[in-house]
Amino acid sequence: MKELTEREFNLLRDKLLELSGIDVSAEKKYLFTTRLEKFCQDEELLSFSEFYSEISNGNSKIKQKLIESMTTHESSFFRDKYPYELVRENLTNLMEIKQKESRFYPPKLKILSAGCSKGQEPYSLAIIIKEWLENNPQFNKENFTILGTDISGKILNEAKNAIYSELELGAHISPSLKRKYFTKKNNLYYLNQDVCSLVRFKEINFSQDLSALGKFDIVFLRNVIIYFPLEIKKNILKSIHRMLPGYGFLVMGSSENTYTLTNDFRIINNSGNIYFSPVC
Repeated sequence: MKELTEREFNLLRDKLLELSGIDVSAEKKYLFTTRLEKFCQDEELLSFSEFYSEISNGNSKIKQKLIESMTTHESSFFRDKYPYELVRENLTNLMEIKQKESRFYPPKLKILSAGCSKGQEPYSLAIIIKEWLENNPQFNKENFTILGTDISGKILNEAKNAIYSELELGAHISPSLKRKYFTKKNNLYYLNQDVCSLVRFKEINFSQDLSALGKFDIVFLRNVIIYFPLEIKKNILKSIHRMLPGYGFLVMGSSENTYTLTNDFRIINNSGNIYFSPVC
């Protein structure tokens, strides 16, 4: 296959930005090219121009290949301990607030895991809730909703299957939780359906208005907005601010912050990860 020309790179980069909001810098041209070459070979396309033509003609499969070319799906259970400790420490207080709010209706705590990849993050949150429920029998799983979103429908299908290799489980899940919530078969780990039932998944494009998803009490947005240009980053955070109540919080990645993007959040914890509560 011929080398990706500057014109082809710009056309495909602009198309990716249009479809997903993801911006590919010139520094990532080699990575972009390498991944697209593999996709072209898999689909028996002879050139990058043919790849672009397929997208322009509405080939949804090829469009998805383009989006997946610059999205990362590496994750693990309980990756970084601080975000999960934050949720665990605040569950009781949050449920007390939800009870006061709901009055005549069962309280419902809603959590969003944005850019959830193969589901390790939302399922980790579900395990925390399952553990918490054992000591709080006045509540049940109907009092919780966890939504995992990703731009890749293919990856979300894998998340729904909830089957993981040892590598995909990662090193941060304790042996006791692994034994309790997973069944091992042929070197794969099958997550218990009781945990899976706490989580639902939705394919979402982050360049859209996320606040259309509804209200949430906790939003996990870890290592997601790094892929987007400045204006889309700002729009994503505006959407999340509209989603959250004053007592809710946004969880971002350990190297991320909102300082240069918005004044809508204030820092409430800086122990390895950065957590923000919305300024009302």
